[in-house]
Amino acid sequence: MMQVKNLSRRLVSFSGNSGPTWYIPPGMTIELEDFELSDNAKVRKLTERRLLDVRRSVKKEPEAGSEERERAKRARPHSASSGRTQHGD
Repeated sequence: MMQVKNLSRRLVSFSGNSGPTWYIPPGMTIELEDFELSDNAKVRKLTERRLLDVRRSVKKEPEAGSEERERAKRARPHSASSGRTQHGD
């Protein structure tokens, strides 16, 4: 993933490599997949003109109690020690 920040005082827009157009308000940052930006002439031009800042995203570990962590807990298979049998007894 890549972070793209609008460094200008105006709305900046560019088309990603897969087709959609991205609109970034002044001072805002969005995250895009690498393939949207690689070899993209418009993004290169906006970066050279210092209107955009493009950086690789840093993957953070989920914090304790975070939504991602809770989702991961729910996705784990439950143990068979609940006292119920599988045979319908």
